[in-house]
Amino acid sequence: MPPRFASLVPSLLLISAALPVVAADSTNPPPTLAPTPVGSPNGSSPSVIGPNGGQVEVSPGKSQSANRLVYIQGLVDIDFVMLGHYTAADGDIPDHRNEEWIRTELGARVEVDDRIEVSVGLAYQGVSGTNSPTQPAGTAANNNSTSNAPVDGSSGNAVVNDAFVTLKEFLNSRNLTVEVGRMPVCWNLRKDHAAFLYDSHANDPTITSWDGARARYNYDTLDFTPYALRMPDNSSLFGAMVDWQPETTGNDRYFVTASANLERDIQLNTNDGFASVNAAPVYGSKLYTYYVGADADLSDVELFGEFAMQRGTQDANTTFGGFGVSGGVDWHLDTNLVFGLQGDFLSGDDTDNNAAGTPNTTNHAFINKWSGTSDTLIVENPKYGRLANLVQGDLEALKAKFEYALDDRKRVRVKLIYADYRLAKATTAGTKDFGQEGDFTLAWDYTSNATISLLAGAFKPGSAYDSVSLSPNPARDLVYLIAGNLTVKF
Repeated sequence: MPPRFASLVPSLLLISAALPVVAADSTNPPPTLAPTPVGSPNGSSPSVIGPNGGQVEVSPGKSQSANRLVYIQGLVDIDFVMLGHYTAADGDIPDHRNEEWIRTELGARVEVDDRIEVSVGLAYQGVSGTNSPTQPAGTAANNNSTSNAPVDGSSGNAVVNDAFVTLKEFLNSRNLTVEVGRMPVCWNLRKDHAAFLYDSHANDPTITSWDGARARYNYDTLDFTPYALRMPDNSSLFGAMVDWQPETTGNDRYFVTASANLERDIQLNTNDGFASVNAAPVYGSKLYTYYVGADADLSDVELFGEFAMQRGTQDANTTFGGFGVSGGVDWHLDTNLVFGLQGDFLSGDDTDNNAAGTPNTTNHAFINKWSGTSDTLIVENPKYGRLANLVQGDLEALKAKFEYALDDRKRVRVKLIYADYRLAKATTAGTKDFGQEGDFTLAWDYTSNATISLLAGAFKPGSAYDSVSLSPNPARDLVYLIAGNLTVKF
């Protein structure tokens, strides 16, 4: 809806009076008394703001001529899904599900004045007609599906999804902005892609924002962003990021980002197959993650790559030493056709992440608990599956994709993707074959605000899947997903 304007224009009435004082025996001129302004309730004049006091402040931070803008925004996201064999990849287990998932968000962004914005949003998420969470049962390893939402993201609960304040021109600096409160976080390298390291949508929680504060300072083509956040598992994240985006040259665009991060008291994924489903939580004391990413959009070719190295202390006996890397290329063969190749490698550990704290050892697993990576529908998608949560890091992949727009306006699009997944560390049986997945997506932009999609995915487990499955008797039958989705954003 169009923004609503509200203008407050007060009157300022100035009444002055001079009381002549006549002194017959004095040659001095009579004193002049100051006028008594009556522009505010207590009789004092309103303060002035702006350069040289050029504007009248009618309320704190509100100038006389400013307009207050209110933007209503939100979404409705509806899925009709069929899920099969997610629990154990076994056709003999009756875990087939036909469900309707609903998520809706409604909020407002208010430009209170020239320097302050307030964003508040509510959210609801659940399975239609039940009190069940939307995340497919059994797809997330223990200690990895934590959320600051109602228990299990249960249906029937509306939550405060966003509540933060944006302070512009902080400390009278035009280049400094501060945000405080509950805010969405997605530090993604590429447009329309989820974040490799930190994404508040990770694991599909009901509340898709994190609490904390961050600042952003712009200097020419550089953006500096320090932050302090409280995570959904009650851990803490501190860090700083720098982004560099030079001036574009023709159709060529470049973007480079780097960050240094400290997580304290992070809850680890301790999955080691069915035997550890109810294992006691294991926490890492200090986890340092150093990250760098680069994206080059060179007309018909896009090159991208990300790398993260981890160090720190899990406990008195164990240190962290994992790393992760992802990179690839997209070829725009013509205006409607894209072909892409991508490779991922997330380091793993062959001793169950050293959860027992074996003396003088290093946990080599890449800790990617808050990754929003969603290239495939079943293994990596936070909403539809996330079988990658069966391991901590410990995953490598080779992916190929094909995208084609069926019309010149690109309103109807087809996407095919194939991925071969392997464990970085061999299982006790000496195998690394996690499985293969193939996906199909047909998307139609009904309008600029609404998209209708048909999705189908199939995952064929490999020999290594047996060692990490949460089922006591895992099989290797096809895991599949068929879904229809309607998303409306406004």
